[in-house]
Amino acid sequence: MKNRPLLWFFVITFAITWGLAVLFFAVPDFVIRLTGKISVSNPLFILAVWAPNLAALIVSAVTAGGAGVLSLLQRFIRFRVGLVWYLLALLLLPAAGVLFRLVTGQSIVLYPSNWRGLAAVIGILVITGSLGEELGWRGFALPRLLRRFNPFIASLLLGAVWGIWHLPSFFVSGLPQAGLQIPLFLLGALALSVTATWIVVHAGGSVFLSVLLHFSANFTLTVLAVPLLPFSVFLAALSLVLLLVYGPRISRAAKVEI
Repeated sequence: MKNRPLLWFFVITFAITWGLAVLFFAVPDFVIRLTGKISVSNPLFILAVWAPNLAALIVSAVTAGGAGVLSLLQRFIRFRVGLVWYLLALLLLPAAGVLFRLVTGQSIVLYPSNWRGLAAVIGILVITGSLGEELGWRGFALPRLLRRFNPFIASLLLGAVWGIWHLPSFFVSGLPQAGLQIPLFLLGALALSVTATWIVVHAGGSVFLSVLLHFSANFTLTVLAVPLLPFSVFLAALSLVLLLVYGPRISRAAKVEI
């Protein structure tokens, strides 16, 4: 594991998430009797989506001990970054979603519309999405990919793995990805990965900023109810702009280290 920490991170992440998916597909009645109907609040689903973080902590502990775990956690609490990066991470995608609804003549309505329901949805989006994944994807995997590839290639590689990791949830009714078009989702994952890297490398490797960006993406799709097609196309266009403006390093710096 010490010689190939990134490989082991991916192996453990997929083993947890896809292993739980195989368990559900193989014996669904048993799983439902044990933990209840599969939904975003099911404990097995929460465990599955927290797999990247768990894998990152496990590999860090085995390969570098307590110091490795502490170093990983410190990436999350890097809060001292420029205000502009906070604004971009949190508001860029929702603003694009609002603009889309205005341009297409749709009213701006939040789903659900009542504050109690909205607070519950936001809590679910945080717990079952960005908070459970980003310490693994952008905190553990991205820095190691950046040691071998330029940021653009590293983003695409990580985005591909990230998108494929979600695949089991497309085949379970009641989960967020159920019913979505897989090619569009994978395009969005690739493009969002590029945007996340752009923000993270300019924010000193702050995982917290990637958590905000991930949350804002889920918020735009869920609460603002922006369709996946225009959302993914916007992200792809944004990635192309970043590539044209910054080049494959996605940074003004001569060398990117996070």
